[in-house]
Amino acid sequence: MLHEVLADCKRGDLVAPKVLQFLQTGGLVSIFPFLPLHMKELGLNLNQISTVQTIVCVGDILTPLALSFITVHLANIRPLLVGSICLNILSAIFLATIDRSSNNVFLLYLLSRFSLELSRGSSLNLYESVNLMTVKTRHGDYGIQKIFGSLGGTIMSSVSGYIAHYHSFKSVFYFYSLIEIIFLTVLVSSDLQYARKEEKNQRKSSILDCLRAGSGVTLFLFISCFLGFIWSFSETYVFLHLESVGYSRRDLGFMVATSTIMGVLVSLASTSVLDMIGWRAALAIALGSYSTRLMGYSLIPPQSIVILALLESLKCVGNPWCMLVTGYFIKNQVDLTHIASFQSVFSLLYFGIGKGLGSATGASLIGYLGYRNYFQILSSCSGGLAVYLLYKQYKINKQKEE
Repeated sequence: MLHEVLADCKRGDLVAPKVLQFLQTGGLVSIFPFLPLHMKELGLNLNQISTVQTIVCVGDILTPLALSFITVHLANIRPLLVGSICLNILSAIFLATIDRSSNNVFLLYLLSRFSLELSRGSSLNLYESVNLMTVKTRHGDYGIQKIFGSLGGTIMSSVSGYIAHYHSFKSVFYFYSLIEIIFLTVLVSSDLQYARKEEKNQRKSSILDCLRAGSGVTLFLFISCFLGFIWSFSETYVFLHLESVGYSRRDLGFMVATSTIMGVLVSLASTSVLDMIGWRAALAIALGSYSTRLMGYSLIPPQSIVILALLESLKCVGNPWCMLVTGYFIKNQVDLTHIASFQSVFSLLYFGIGKGLGSATGASLIGYLGYRNYFQILSSCSGGLAVYLLYKQYKINKQKEE
């Protein structure tokens, strides 16, 4: 495996995807895990946090849906991607200017956060399409590119946690903006695959074409929606719960770094593991990790750093692992002409509906059931789905043997 990684690193045509993965993942983990704590610092209560997440959910759902129609009619998605990143940078800078003393804090935060999430969802969806098309057309290994994303997350999350603990969230937003500016600079100076390669007179790919594009697409997308739900819920409310238990921002930032270090090892072995177990079992691993983490968080005592580190280390087979499995699934199950459409549908369900509902419904259900009870309910649901997927994979393997 190490030989394959070194050989891939020597390829000049895959340098830009690696650098961009480093910056993209580093930027995301430098700010988004800390957004709930930022809202709390501004004085927003749990109901206001839920309201923000609910309204942001609308943008999360509509953005990939709109992009699925827009990108079909664009010969080149580069201008749209660049515009989305620019808006994202401006939104982050504006968020940095908001403080408790501002008039209409809630309204200002809501508008700027909606703009941040809208542009983030758009740029992430567009870039992942570009990245997948670039790696696939150049016959690269998607998992190896993701290794550099994990490295970026490890470094940037530690820096961001330090900044949040010893300085302020305002500085974190400026740090994120700097990362995005560098990302944009590398992006516009790189030769990437921005346009789908289509045969002459070939009919353009649509969402329905995408749903029929390969075996197991519907099941994959359904599970992706649930994973988006549980990922969003954990990202929004787990840190709030842990801070209320007694963990500091420095502790939480260090834990994010720990999980992303593990993500490097997972990325290294991802292709071999996925070839061996299949995408159904791989998604079961993600569900199992969420099940274990949520049950652990519901029972964790104060200041148990070792237990927290063990639980957070499982984060590497949560959202990062889901992205690796998605890339593997697209590479092996989805035709090149359908990649942009599939990515839009996946983003709609994972980053849109799933993510939106996970954040939006969390506050009311936590208020009714309490953190611990709701964590345990979601843990049980995740575990049940994991068992179902393992059973499906077992039946498929048995049929192949026969």
